[in-house]
Amino acid sequence: MDVREELVQYAKALPRDKRQALLMAFPENILHMHLKSLFESMEPGYSTVITYGANERGKDLVIVRKDNIGIDVTAVVVRCGTIKETSAAAVDQLKREVTDILRAGAIRKFHDVESQVNEALEHPAETQTIFRDLPVNKVIVIVAGDFHRQAKKRLVTDVPLNQADVRDIDWLIAKCTDHYPQIFFEQEVIESLYTQIAQLEMKHWLGDKGKNLSDYYVEILVGKKDEGKPSKARERSADSPPTLAKLIEIIEHDHRVILVGDPTSGKSSALVRLAIQMFRDAAIDVIRGADKTQSIELPILIHARQLVELDDTESLLETLALSSELENRMVVSVLMVDALDEVSFSQRQQALEKASQFADELKINLLVASRKMDLLKTAPEGFTKYELLPFEFNQALKLLDKLAGGDKDKLKVLKSGLEKIQFKMPMVPLSLILLFELVEQKREVPASVNELYDSVSEIAHGRWEKDKGIEMLFEVSSEEALLGRLGTYRIAFKRKN
Repeated sequence: MDVREELVQYAKALPRDKRQALLMAFPENILHMHLKSLFESMEPGYSTVITYGANERGKDLVIVRKDNIGIDVTAVVVRCGTIKETSAAAVDQLKREVTDILRAGAIRKFHDVESQVNEALEHPAETQTIFRDLPVNKVIVIVAGDFHRQAKKRLVTDVPLNQADVRDIDWLIAKCTDHYPQIFFEQEVIESLYTQIAQLEMKHWLGDKGKNLSDYYVEILVGKKDEGKPSKARERSADSPPTLAKLIEIIEHDHRVILVGDPTSGKSSALVRLAIQMFRDAAIDVIRGADKTQSIELPILIHARQLVELDDTESLLETLALSSELENRMVVSVLMVDALDEVSFSQRQQALEKASQFADELKINLLVASRKMDLLKTAPEGFTKYELLPFEFNQALKLLDKLAGGDKDKLKVLKSGLEKIQFKMPMVPLSLILLFELVEQKREVPASVNELYDSVSEIAHGRWEKDKGIEMLFEVSSEEALLGRLGTYRIAFKRKN
C-alpha cells in the first residue's frame, strides 16, 4: 500500500467527531496554511497563495488555474466556527466581502490578468502581492464549522454564489481525509517521515519507471558465514538452517553486522527496504501515540563514499534532512553503510573504522554491506558476518509475480521458463528483473544461459534498441557485474555438459 493510502486509512479510522474537533481547533491564520496545503494536494498544477492581510479585500487565499484555454482566478473566504440561522451579522459580512471581491477589477482585460499571472509565476517572491490584486471570476466560502441551511440560503440568494461554492465542516473533513490526512496527526513530523519514505522508495533499479521498491521487493534471507566452510548450495530443503533470519532480527541480535553478497544480489535494496520499514514504523508510532514529546527512532542510511567525507557524528546526523520538530525528537537506532567495496582500496579500512567509531559514540547498531572482498574474508573484530543468499525458486517466482502485476498468463510463461533455466543463471534480483524485461520484449524466456548472456551483453554495450528502454534500468557497473556472473555460469555449464 502506498504511504499516502496508508495514512488515509489511519485518518478514516479516527472517529468523525475527533477529526471535526481537530479542524475546528485551528486558529484562522493556521487554518489558512493548512488549506493552502490541502488545495496543493488536491490540484498540484494550480497555484495557491495566502493573501490574508490589510489589503486583501476579503480574500484569504487565491487559487489560479492557468492552462491552454485560459486563466481562472478563485478567491477563498474562510470563517472559523459555526454560522447559525440567527447569525445575521455574520452572513451580512460574508455578503459584503463576496460582493466586493467580485466587483474589484471586474472590467480588466484578459491579457492584463494573464500578464500579471505570468509575472507572479516567474517571480515567486512577488506572487502574494500580485495574486492579492487579481480580479477573480469565482469565490468559494469555507466555514470550519456548521453552516446552518437557512443561513447558507440567505447568503447564496443575495450574491452570485452557488450552493456548491459554500463548503462547511463536512466538506472540509472529507477532503482533508482523502487528500491531506496528515492534518489530523502531527502534520510536520508525519510529512517529514513520509518525504523520507518517498525518496527511499525510488532508490532502486526500477525507480525511473515509477515503481516503488516496496511494490516488488521480496524478503531476502541471509546465512551466517562460518569461516572455512563452503557455502550451502541453492538447492536447499524446505527446512531452512537455523542461521537464516530476516535482516532486522539479525541487527537487533548481533548489533555489529557485515553483510556480504555477490554483485547484483540485492544488498542495497535490502538496506533501503529496511530503512523504509523503520521510517514506516516511526510514522505509525507517531500516529498512534498521544505523547507528542516521545522520542522517534530512525535509521541513517549512507553510502560509504559519503561516510569517509564526514568529520564527526554531528555531520553524520545532518545527512538526514528532517523538519525541525522531527529533528528535535529523533533518536538514531542504527547506522547502515552501503557499498563499502565502492570506495577506493586505501579508504575501505578507514570507512569501516569510522562507521564503528560513529556507532560507538551514538551507542547504536551498525550494519555494513559490501561485495565479497579480501578485507572481509574474515569478520572484522566485533562484527558478525552474514552472507546474502541467492533466491530460491519460490522467492524468484514471487518477484516475477509482483513484476507481472497479477497477470496469470504472463506468470505461467515465466514460471515455465524459470523452471528450465533456474540452475543456468544467478538467482538474484537483477537477473530476474532483466529476465522479466526480456520476456516482455521477446515474448519468450531465453532458452539458455548463452542467450541470456548475449542479451545482457547487448544491453551493457549499448546495442539494444533504445526504444526498448531496458538499457536505462541499470547502471553500467551493475550490467557488467551481471555479465561477469553470467559468464561464470556459462563456462561452468559448458564444462558440466
